Amino acid sequence: MVEDLNIVGIDPGLTGGICFLSNSSCLISKVPTRVILKNNKKKKDYDVKSMSFLMSSNISIKNCFIFQELTHAMPGNGGVSMYSFGRGNGIWEGISACFDVSYNLVTPQTWKKLYPEIEELKKNNSHILDRSKIKKMHKQKAIEIVKRLFPDKSSEMCKTCDGLAESCLIALYGWFKITGEKHKIMNN
Repeated sequence: MVEDLNIVGIDPGLTGGICFLSNSSCLISKVPTRVILKNNKKKKDYDVKSMSFLMSSNISIKNCFIFQELTHAMPGNGGVSMYSFGRGNGIWEGISACFDVSYNLVTPQTWKKLYPEIEELKKNNSHILDRSKIKKMHKQKAIEIVKRLFPDKSSEMCKTCDGLAESCLIALYGWFKITGEKHKIMNN
């Protein structure tokens, strides 16, 4: 089963990413977006057609499992940003429903438990009360982990691409959840 297993990891935000992971390959992509005019201002929005095409072009129906980060409103988050994030969640969920594959929502707290570096960061910085500072630290740690695990993808993992990194880590979490074993890339 592991030989033909396909895991899709999705960080659904506008700056998120999607990772298609198999035993022999890893393809990552930023969430497709487009620019729209809203109230006479240019705004970034989800490109649903490109999102759907990306999924249909890279998904394997056989032995495929989708793991998407489950998001929800947090105290201090703006209403507009949370609406946008929730909208992205729904779009990915709808696209995923078009395929006859297993679809799973996973909280950040759950998938991050697979990565001791992130858990250690949480313990060592519990005194920091600024949630946005802690979130930035977690995102930077996710980028560092993916750069180490996927050195050939390092150029794609820049400071602004934490969504790409997190989609990879979500996919690796999905692999572990389905097989009970860490992906071979995690044993290097």
